[in-house]
Amino acid sequence: MTIKKKIQTKYRLPVLNWTPLKPQQLKGTIFSELDDERLYNVIDFNEFEDIFRLGPAGPLSVAGDGTPKTLKRNKKAETISLLEPNRLRNVAITRRKIELSNDDIVRAINGLDLKKLSLDIVDIMMTILPNEQEVKAYKNFERDKQPVAVLSDEDKFMLQMVKVERLTQKLQIMSFIGNFDDNIRQLQPQVNAVISASMSLKNSHKFRKIMEIILALGNYMNSNKRGAVYGFKLQSLDMLVDTKSGDKKTTLMDFLALTVHDKFPDLLNFDSELRFLDKAAVVSMENINTDIHELERGMELTKRESILRKDSRDYPPILKDFLSGAEDVFKKLIGDVKTAQDAYKKVVEFYGENPRSISPAQFFSQIVRFVNSFK
Repeated sequence: MTIKKKIQTKYRLPVLNWTPLKPQQLKGTIFSELDDERLYNVIDFNEFEDIFRLGPAGPLSVAGDGTPKTLKRNKKAETISLLEPNRLRNVAITRRKIELSNDDIVRAINGLDLKKLSLDIVDIMMTILPNEQEVKAYKNFERDKQPVAVLSDEDKFMLQMVKVERLTQKLQIMSFIGNFDDNIRQLQPQVNAVISASMSLKNSHKFRKIMEIILALGNYMNSNKRGAVYGFKLQSLDMLVDTKSGDKKTTLMDFLALTVHDKFPDLLNFDSELRFLDKAAVVSMENINTDIHELERGMELTKRESILRKDSRDYPPILKDFLSGAEDVFKKLIGDVKTAQDAYKKVVEFYGENPRSISPAQFFSQIVRFVNSFK
């Protein structure tokens, strides 16, 4: 890095209060490729000093015809905004991301056109929807027949949005349609995991035998102190690792594994009958039900829009195309959720638990921990 030459100006000039980069911060930046000193013989710094020098202004440099040379600046017409400053800034940021005219945006919204307005843009637009106060302000502005030309670009955009019938609903429908496939792909495997895990755990003969052996070992161990029991909560499986021999070298889990290996070798692969336990152990049925409720709301909104516009010339083709396939897919998902809830209820009750007080994540995690410890 070469040392910059010191510049001696003719006049005292103002200070530009910028924040400089440190030399060690320049590497790899655009500034490491720049050479401003080569421009000193290109830029007219005499004129620069005449214009920016401090103190009484002297005559400006004279052009070839002897007339004073002046700076010209096109003054932009002043505009007004009905938006609060923060809102104006947020709308401006969002508007710059949409490479369409206001009219094209309106057409895309009315046509539910996700090819013109991407899903990302739709989601962003939903964050700047005109609120009730703004809608009233723009309607009053038009009612008073004030010139639209005086509005800022952002206000012109919002004014157009206010004119769109059912704006919020249309954007919600676009978001729903655009996200539908991803939502189904996310939910269906979770639902399938709960069904498979519940049914396999309830129907596994080998795991029943394992539980039987555990019951026998526990009752034998407790015979002199607590007496025999007929069953135990699944959370008791965690205690097999914590229950140790007198010398602390062997756990009850160790002994169980040894017993199965020596006496019941056909049970060693008991986990082969248990399917998708690890996946079911991270499922939240509460979240699934919430997501299903949101999907139901979106589907109802979409069907209502289809009915409202079915006889109009501007009926968006995407409505018919979407509903013709999505309704059946959604009905299947709802049916599968009901199957998952029923299967989970049965297996939880089968193992002596209350499905209202234990979640799939808690229930299946207990079995997963046991399987991992046994192995």
